[in-house]
Amino acid sequence: MRPLLELMEEWAPQMEQAAVVFSLLYVFLAARRSIWCWLFGGLASAISVVLFFTVKLYAESALYLFYVVMAVYGWWQWSKARGDDGNFRIVEWRTDRHVLLIVVSGIAGIGLFSLLSELTDAELPFADAMTTTFSIAATFMVARKVLSNWIYWIAIDALSVWLYYTRGLDYFALLMLLYTGMAAYGFVQWRKEYRAQEPLPEPEEPENHGDPKPVVVITGPECSGKTTLAKDLSKATFQPWAEEQARAYLEQLEQPYTSDDLVNIARMQLEAIRQSSQRAALFAISDTGPEVVLLWHRDKLGPEPPALRAMHEQFTPVLYLLCRPDIPYEEDPLREDPHRRDELFEQYRALLKDRPVVEISGTRKERNQSAMMALVGLVRGD
Repeated sequence: MRPLLELMEEWAPQMEQAAVVFSLLYVFLAARRSIWCWLFGGLASAISVVLFFTVKLYAESALYLFYVVMAVYGWWQWSKARGDDGNFRIVEWRTDRHVLLIVVSGIAGIGLFSLLSELTDAELPFADAMTTTFSIAATFMVARKVLSNWIYWIAIDALSVWLYYTRGLDYFALLMLLYTGMAAYGFVQWRKEYRAQEPLPEPEEPENHGDPKPVVVITGPECSGKTTLAKDLSKATFQPWAEEQARAYLEQLEQPYTSDDLVNIARMQLEAIRQSSQRAALFAISDTGPEVVLLWHRDKLGPEPPALRAMHEQFTPVLYLLCRPDIPYEEDPLREDPHRRDELFEQYRALLKDRPVVEISGTRKERNQSAMMALVGLVRGD
């Protein structure tokens, strides 16, 4: 074992130089959104595993072993979601996801620091541990095409300049200095392309099979019985119902939803409503409408874009059945606010105050009775 370690130490300068070249190619190609960045990143990481082991930066060595795996994962992720122009869509995370990432990475870093301090002869264990855990998080963000990954890399690379310089890895210290500048370049490039991305395509207009009929929208906060009521009313009245489109859309989404996603969901919901309206004999029933997406956007992403506001304002159903959240909450990975249903219900009230609304509450039987009375009055013209 000893001769092998001595040989590794002898070749350390050459390995360092090769890793630097491949690493620079990786960052440059990543900033340009070229999938070939993962090939050079994998080569640089494989060399770095050996190099850092020889200088007793064990966490860094383990980190670069992880990078080898991430190079394969990154190649796979980028290759499966490319558009007609050969590029992938850049996404961005909400603030709460960043807070969660920082907290989890920080806790993991403290745990790794404790292990390195007690079980190894690692130099600078705290800085070593923190750069390791946050680098893992940032690399995952690159693979998932998250814009702000570059902000994390600017901070990580700046700290790594000092870490490597103190361990005598001059080439790697210089590399990290270059990385810091290239990360800033990557952020500028990705942000420019993120802002220039085409909106997601609008759903095609359905073929018209008849005059559209009035629409009754069942709405309200999450887990307030909307879908159950829509199914019950459709079955009782023999009228078609438009299913909620958000669930199917989110289940197929591979990254956190964005403003574009919510606009697209609203468009898909309106398409489903139009199709149901054309099939209906008396009226169509819809499990939610654009008002749900509008309030969702305001609550999670901030002020809604003009396109979403216009969809809500121009959509004029003959009746809203506003479901009160007075039923037990059911856990669901797509639901986000188990303790704010009453607060959100008041937001629905305020948004729909100038529209025809009947509030629905009580047991399932009571809800169905109240809704049926409202529908009977609608048909009779009351």
